[in-house]
Amino acid sequence: MRTNQTTGLGLIREALSNIWGRFSLRLALCGFAFVLAGYVMQTGVWAGLFPIWGAALIAVGLSAFCLTWYTYR
Repeated sequence: MRTNQTTGLGLIREALSNIWGRFSLRLALCGFAFVLAGYVMQTGVWAGLFPIWGAALIAVGLSAFCLTWYTYR
């Protein structure tokens, strides 16, 4: 059973602090923001480049996180 501190808003804070505390997950989050920015633009060269860069950032960030997680286990 969870204590009162880790329910609701506490879980959200804990998840965000875990993501923000790791550079690799921050990189993946930035990549997701790039993909969303390209989706919002919808026209032009930048609308095509942002999702490509974002996908690369997501791939690098998640790969780095999985690699470090695997080596610590």
